[in-house]
Amino acid sequence: MGKLEDTLAKGVEDGNTPHAIVCATNKDGSFTYQHAVGKAHYPDHKPIQDDAIFALASQTKLLTTIAALHVVDKGLFGLDDDVCEKLPELAKQPILKGFDDNDKPVLIERKNSITLRQLLTHSAGATYDSMNPHLAKFHAQQGLVPGSGPTVVERFGIPLIYEPGESWAYSGSIDWAGKLVERLTDSTLDECFKQLFAPLGVTSITFWPDRNPKLKDEVLGIVVRTPEGKLVPNTEPTLNTGSTDCFGGHGGFSTMNDYLKVQHSILANDRKLLKPETVEMMFQPQLPAAGKRDLMAFMASPMGAYVIG
Repeated sequence: MGKLEDTLAKGVEDGNTPHAIVCATNKDGSFTYQHAVGKAHYPDHKPIQDDAIFALASQTKLLTTIAALHVVDKGLFGLDDDVCEKLPELAKQPILKGFDDNDKPVLIERKNSITLRQLLTHSAGATYDSMNPHLAKFHAQQGLVPGSGPTVVERFGIPLIYEPGESWAYSGSIDWAGKLVERLTDSTLDECFKQLFAPLGVTSITFWPDRNPKLKDEVLGIVVRTPEGKLVPNTEPTLNTGSTDCFGGHGGFSTMNDYLKVQHSILANDRKLLKPETVEMMFQPQLPAAGKRDLMAFMASPMGAYVIG
């Protein structure tokens, strides 16, 4: 592992990254590896520790997807069931087709149902308002800031941009899936995560590390780049600033080792989280032809390169 660790150390030394933790294991768990490098709160000199807490951002989506599929495994809901009874705030959203000559939004009624499968595969008709000029304009006309709102309903209670099941767009639909899990289980998504991942020995996955004395001091500082490429501490609001809900699409925090435990359980299909057939289904194509086309177009776009890398 010397070459890998040298490369990571050089990346920190050259200012390419403030810190990194690399974890690995094999199928039966007989091999484990973890290495931490860099500073916990850049540019302070305190070194990062193995138990550092990362903001997971969109990596939270995997955890929420597993929680939703766990609800399906328990028979509480079906993948192709209509979610609208449980999520009436989403159900009432029309489809935004653009703006007329008077700059008024053109809104049409949705025809198709919205299913859990569509929420989990970003094919439910939604997208992030920050990624769509029509939605950004719609929000601006109402005096709202794109991507704002302390709850899932307030942040993502916005018009759809296509008929559910007929396309694909990266979106907050998994945040809605998380809200569905909460309403089906009568508990918060944070509580669901704790119960679901406990058999793996996971203790750090949470939406609220600041409420846990054992975790709050281990949360890493967020670092951004200046236009010149220099690393500087972030001083702007983050995705989680002001949140009062558990945002299943971006709000999670975890150590890398705990996140690896979840990944290992799914990849090894060890039955600790989901039924074997459910895990197998996770790796099978789920999108219609139009959805596949739009997904590939997104991945080839500058926005796709920015989001996915």
